[in-house]
Amino acid sequence: MATKQARTDSPADDQQLDELAARAAQGDSAAFAALYQQCNDYVRKVALQVVRRPEDAEDVAQIVWGKLAGHLQQYPREVRFTTWLYRVVINAAIDHARRGQARREAPLEAVADARSGNDQELALLRQRLRKELAQAFEGLRRAHPLRARCFELHYLQDVPVGEVAALLRLPEGTVKSHLYYSRKRIVEDHPVLLDLYFAVEERLEGRRA
Repeated sequence: MATKQARTDSPADDQQLDELAARAAQGDSAAFAALYQQCNDYVRKVALQVVRRPEDAEDVAQIVWGKLAGHLQQYPREVRFTTWLYRVVINAAIDHARRGQARREAPLEAVADARSGNDQELALLRQRLRKELAQAFEGLRRAHPLRARCFELHYLQDVPVGEVAALLRLPEGTVKSHLYYSRKRIVEDHPVLLDLYFAVEERLEGRRA
């Protein structure tokens, strides 16, 4: 999957943040404090898109900064810090949302197998996100019905690109172009939804591997 750029409302000076992150990864506590001051609002905003409640977003932010304090050296320097931070926040928010749902809905005695339980919760979350995506591209369907059909077949029904091309009697290159522009349209209109969906997909694929 192609690396995505950091989303809107990210801190403005990416180069400065990259430099601060590099220094913080080497143990510079002042640089880490500066990262926190400049990025914590951004972390909470991204988390809020997933967990919905401000108090949960604050919990996610605390978890994220706790992780960064011990693992910032894992930041890959070839990407922007805000791009990497976005993925860290999304993953932490997914984990927090799953734990919250399990606490609210599942009696303790019903959680006999934590791994399969997590898989089931992720699958349910993916199902909900697919419904939200289906609603999100209604505008795309009206404006570009063929692009919407490619998106629906490939991303919502898991049909491989080659089979989409065969079904719609289109060259594979044309299908890939339709997928690119349909994704671009949805990302512009719903900047967190598609990333969250792919993050869940990656988690599920990783568990199957």
